[in-house]
Amino acid sequence: MELLTNSARRKFGTCPRAFYFAYKLKRRPKKDQEALYFGTVVHKVLEAWWISRLDGMQTVLDTILDNSEKPYFLPTVRALMYAYNNLYANENLYETIAVEKYFECPLINPETGSPSKTWVLAGKIDAIAREKELSKIVIIEHKTTSEDIAPDSSYWMRLKIDGQISGYYLGARSLGFDAQDCLYDVIKKPTIKPFKETAEKKYKADGTLYANMHAADEEPSAWEKRLSEDILNRPEFYFQRKRIARTESDMEEYLYDAWACGREIADADRMNRWPRRPNACIGFGECEYFNVCSGCASIEDDNLYVTLETPNPELEIIK
Repeated sequence: MELLTNSARRKFGTCPRAFYFAYKLKRRPKKDQEALYFGTVVHKVLEAWWISRLDGMQTVLDTILDNSEKPYFLPTVRALMYAYNNLYANENLYETIAVEKYFECPLINPETGSPSKTWVLAGKIDAIAREKELSKIVIIEHKTTSEDIAPDSSYWMRLKIDGQISGYYLGARSLGFDAQDCLYDVIKKPTIKPFKETAEKKYKADGTLYANMHAADEEPSAWEKRLSEDILNRPEFYFQRKRIARTESDMEEYLYDAWACGREIADADRMNRWPRRPNACIGFGECEYFNVCSGCASIEDDNLYVTLETPNPELEIIK
């Protein structure tokens, strides 16, 4: 039985050729993309926060080393996470039951009710909590994004049909938790940037620089303070939470989508044909396999790619 994760479904839906490289050949970029690393670190801090709030968060932050090549990384994470704690720590609305819960459950054919003989749905749930006031089980999902997360933005509209959330409801049930709600917990990446030294400086008569010019790069400590102040002045820009419910009709639609995706992957595997989708080469950054598909690099180049033991390394760690 093969694992059908949300990441795998998304990758195949975006580009079957990229899916083939990542999940069949298990070749992944040797160097993690910066955006992915940022999300991974914040995710780890949030995991600790949901276990023991500020103490747990601080323990993880203390393990992150300053990086001379990325001097603003740690200050950025600290500013966001301390602001997150200040915003939510006193709410006391949820009691954490579990974090990072791995699940496997059958992929059911929605027409026949029979389980797939090829695929098993798999994933990990960021946290499962009990809402204290109503004593109901809630799935907690963390996200970092550079998109607009205003309450009326399209970001939230898309989640009405997001398969990952539906899969988590099934996963929670398979673990014995009758989840009745999903709290989608989003952190927006900063849009302001650290000041950089102005290449061509212009000075006033009194010897001071004109506005928006800087004599040197901004110190990381100064950047952390400035970012913290920006977050304090507009927390709703950086943090949003919304409840994402699912009806039984939604769950049925999800199963149809997942079943169809599994069939499409199986057909591609049977024919050993993995179509390219050029429109997906450049979206939120360049596809990690763009140079391979365009003939500028080889997927066998060990300087660019490594072969993983499993196509789902993050799930193996959780298991």
